[in-house]
Parts: sequence; C-alpha cells; structure tokens
Amino acid sequence: MSSAPTNSNQHRWIDTAELAELFSLSPATVRTKRCRKPDDLPPHYLIGGAVRYRLDEALQWAEERRQVGSESSSSHHFSAGR
Repeated sequence: MSSAPTNSNQHRWIDTAELAELFSLSPATVRTKRCRKPDDLPPHYLIGGAVRYRLDEALQWAEERRQVGSESSSSHHFSAGR
C-alpha cells in the first residue's frame, strides 16, 4: 500500500493565470516571458496542448532567486512585470 503525499502542493498543476497571480504578474506578461525570456519563469509543461506549471517547482524556482540585501548582488533575479 502506498502512502499519500503529506504536502498538498506536491505535483499540483497550475495554469498561466495562477502562476501570474502567484508572482503578481499579468497573464500576458507570463505568456510573453515564456516565449521571449524563458529563464525569467519556472519550467513549464505542455499537457494536452495546455501550458501548465508545477506549483512545487514554481515555489522552489522563486526561492532560488530570493534576494538578500542589494538587488544588484546577483545577475539572476526575478523581476515583476512593469
């Protein structure tokens, strides 16, 4: 018998609108970045023609880009759409 995951976010799929809301971006900004600057977003998956993100990967991706101190201290940082 397998045990159920204890983390409710494990492998939870979110769509573009949910990712945009998570990072305070517009869905249009997420779509643009996905095409033009894919490193500015967490990895995405095409599932049945629909773009999806794994919530756990999106949160990990954001944590890896967390800035402490000056924003210029790292060449890789998440920038919200303006």
